[in-house]
Amino acid sequence: MRTTSPGPLDAAPRHLEVGMALFLFIVLIAVVFGFVGVLVKGMLWLLVIGAVLFILALVFGGMRLGKRSRS
Repeated sequence: MRTTSPGPLDAAPRHLEVGMALFLFIVLIAVVFGFVGVLVKGMLWLLVIGAVLFILALVFGGMRLGKRSRS
């Protein structure tokens, strides 16, 4: 009987799935805050919060990708 090693298409480790879910959740919240901030007059601070969250999500995602490519 022959055993094979895990291939590149196998499931990702659990901690990577949680990190990606968190990243997508932060991006979703940033987009929602951004739209609400633009649509509701006088709510510029929601747009600012959305922009900050989006930038943080991009930084977080970049760090995750950087760690993955070095391994």
